[in-house]
Amino acid sequence: MKLLRQTGDRTAAAKSVNIAPERFRRFLRENVQVEGRGRSLKITDNRHRDMTVISDGKAQELRLRDYDQASLNGQHLSAVREFIRTNDRDLLLPFDERAVIDAKGKAHSLETDPNELHRIAAQGDEIFHEIYRLVLTGA
Repeated sequence: MKLLRQTGDRTAAAKSVNIAPERFRRFLRENVQVEGRGRSLKITDNRHRDMTVISDGKAQELRLRDYDQASLNGQHLSAVREFIRTNDRDLLLPFDERAVIDAKGKAHSLETDPNELHRIAAQGDEIFHEIYRLVLTGA
């Protein structure tokens, strides 16, 4: 999907993951909404993703609504990891007063308090090992 988003070339995207272009087209038709051609593609991916979300002073597994929510959360997790490594508070600024929406429509504010983030990191759990997992069932 990443190569498809970047180039708009369905055949090249299929070949990059070693599947037949026809099978990739069927996958797209059944799982995502693709509008446009070439580089002007608009891909709407509403599949749910299970991800670790750092919110309200804790790291918790949530089922996020769609690609956009998962992408925002992934950026937040990346920024938190870098913040823990460098203690650079500027990395957290883009996430002030931002939230991700779970599959049930509930908003979860992204944690940006440096003390809370260091406390969570000190608990010893590796919260960044799995960025996200797609949920392919309708559950």
